[in-house]
Amino acid sequence: MPIWLLGAWRFIRPLMPYIAAALVVLGLLSAYGHREYGRGKHSRDAEVSALQGTIANFKAASAKAKADNEANVARINGLQDQVTKDKNDEAPKQLADARAALAAYVLRHPAVHQGNAGQDQPPGIPDAPGKPDAAPSEAVVSVADLDACAVSYTTAIGLQDWIRREAAIDRGDGK
Repeated sequence: MPIWLLGAWRFIRPLMPYIAAALVVLGLLSAYGHREYGRGKHSRDAEVSALQGTIANFKAASAKAKADNEANVARINGLQDQVTKDKNDEAPKQLADARAALAAYVLRHPAVHQGNAGQDQPPGIPDAPGKPDAAPSEAVVSVADLDACAVSYTTAIGLQDWIRREAAIDRGDGK
């Protein structure tokens, strides 16, 4: 045995109980660590399982929300189609009512012009446009113009009613 090793042994020999105790403590810590690692594995498996459960719950909630949204869209489309159908069904009656009111107006106001047949100039223009002092004929309005106004007015009122009915549809979004 080399001499330097004998000198080292003399120095290490009194420390042997401490070294042995340190090795025992390291062994115990290692065993405890392995036991805790095994528990961590089980804990990790539980976490993975919980995460998979959360993902499954999220997918189920997402599918339910999508189905609910599609059902709501179908319901709203049905209501909108019904409003449009109702307005389309009401439009001819409203236009007939407007034209009946126009016919009553024409009967009460004889100045309404029944048309421009045989005239060279529109109604309301002086008979002799070359004469500045010529008085204009009685102001008249064409029945065709009044009918166009009645159609436009009835259409505008119907459109306003359609918009009001569309806006009143409950869309299920809390608004």
